[in-house]
Amino acid sequence: MHGNSSTLHRRRARVVLAAIATAAIATAACSKPESQPASAAPAAEAPAPGEPAASAPPAEAPPRAAPPPAAAPVATPPPAPPPTPKPRVATLGAGQVITIRTTRELSTKTVETGAPFSAVLEEPITSGDWVIAAAGAKVDGRVAEADKGGRVKGKANLSIELTGLTLADGTKIEVVTTPVSHEAAAAKGKNAAKVGIAAGAGAGIGALAGGGKGAAIGAVAGAGVGALARGESAEIPAESVIAFELRSPVTVREQKR
Repeated sequence: MHGNSSTLHRRRARVVLAAIATAAIATAACSKPESQPASAAPAAEAPAPGEPAASAPPAEAPPRAAPPPAAAPVATPPPAPPPTPKPRVATLGAGQVITIRTTRELSTKTVETGAPFSAVLEEPITSGDWVIAAAGAKVDGRVAEADKGGRVKGKANLSIELTGLTLADGTKIEVVTTPVSHEAAAAKGKNAAKVGIAAGAGAGIGALAGGGKGAAIGAVAGAGVGALARGESAEIPAESVIAFELRSPVTVREQKR
């Protein structure tokens, strides 16, 4: 009986020891620290007392994208030049008045038929806003007739006409105008008496000579004296303003320079 209780007692002791060992193993397993992964970063060192905590370096900003290249300026072509205007054309019709001013005296004493002369345009010739020939332009002319006149009733006569005109662009054109005439005053007073005396003297010489031959001699003598007794010469003074008319139309074309 006593032996059985000892055996029972030993069995209970082994069970209690096994339980205690199991509990101890479980406690040790719970208190063991977890293993850290090898790749974990080391903990930052704590700052020393009194030192400010080191600020973390600023995160690096991502690189800015390069701006797109500026577009090359497009060259603007120069504006096209305006079209060249066509040369203007005008027709000076028959009857067109051309007014001139003489620059020197013209007289039957000093000029002969066909002699040239020059003058200046007194009034401009225009067509709309186009000045065809400006005032002061050179004008050419000629003496159409220079008649010194007869002995008794004859009067000296001077007739002139225009032949050319210089336009505003420097072009010279030919023109044909109606002649303008100037007649001298008739012989008066002493001149007329001298002519009468000369005629009588011629007749007297013819009577003294007698017959037909004498009459012829008298006529020649009378003519010689009568030539000295002609009337005034026909004159057109310098600075005279004279208007001419075109006898035929003239077409004028503007010359571009």
